[in-house]
Amino acid sequence: MPQNKNILDKFIEKELEVQPNPFLAGKIMDSIHAEQQPEKSTPILFRLVAAAGVAAVLTLGVFLGTTYNNTTGNDTYALNINDSQIENLYLYDTE
Repeated sequence: MPQNKNILDKFIEKELEVQPNPFLAGKIMDSIHAEQQPEKSTPILFRLVAAAGVAAVLTLGVFLGTTYNNTTGNDTYALNINDSQIENLYLYDTE
């Protein structure tokens, strides 16, 4: 047992002899601050082009929506569906 204690003491002494790098903490803090900084913003030209694209799509949608008209004038092409035949809602009735 004394031999194991002596080996352990030697190991601890060797570990204590190693001097830490005084710049290590600074490097670690710099890397943490670099990760926390926000990314660079997008160029203003890209933002303007994106806004113009969205405005163009909205304008086109409104224009196409207003130019549509139903020329038939009658409801012969209307879809008539009886919901009671599609879904058996009576199964969910808990009376």
